[in-house]
Amino acid sequence: MSHTWSFWSSPSAEVLKQLDSGSKGLSGDEARRRHLRDAHLLLKPKSRLSTYELLFRQFTSPIILILLAALLCIVAGYVVAAEAVKKVFYRRVLY
Repeated sequence: MSHTWSFWSSPSAEVLKQLDSGSKGLSGDEARRRHLRDAHLLLKPKSRLSTYELLFRQFTSPIILILLAALLCIVAGYVVAAEAVKKVFYRRVLY
């Protein structure tokens, strides 16, 4: 069987022949035999991440780090601006 085989455009009899199957599908014994033969080809599921690992990975994205840095700059700017306003206000009120 070629890797470029277009099963969707082939006649059903040819597809069944290529897959070594019949119109009623595989028998239970044949399905088990093929499963045992080809089980090593199955994808292995990835292990699930813990909640903390998942949360940590969210902050390793460069775009998230840039957004956090921007947020920190905004907050720092407000704090500096608030201190400046407070100094001006106290100078005018106290003097």
